[in-house]
Amino acid sequence: LKQLRLANCSMSNASIVCLLSGEGRQCSYPLEVFVSQLNRFGTRGLESLLPFLQGIPTLRNLGLNGANLGREGVELLSNALNHMHLDTLQLRENDIGDEDIETLLAVDNCRHLKTLTLHGNRIGRRGFDAISL
Repeated sequence: LKQLRLANCSMSNASIVCLLSGEGRQCSYPLEVFVSQLNRFGTRGLESLLPFLQGIPTLRNLGLNGANLGREGVELLSNALNHMHLDTLQLRENDIGDEDIETLLAVDNCRHLKTLTLHGNRIGRRGFDAISL
């Protein structure tokens, strides 16, 4: 298994924990792509998911679209990205604003991204300035 795509699966924090079968579980597949779309699991779900994702050295494409992350989720994700080596990060429709983009792009590993997808967020001039630097 190299790609796992979970679109509109009504994932909650509880279902994420069930999927991972307990904290600290390592992925036994050389997973390269993990995409969650429209699951709205929020920061609590992200807290459960990040240790699992950080334990996948082959992960290159992470999509957390429509996960309802907001500012707190971006802060959690930013800390985790220091331990990940992604080529693509998809964060569509997550209520992300200018300050959140600045937080995200302050992470060294984000400077090496080939693709950053952000449509459907609240990004204004300051956020676009941060992206263009």
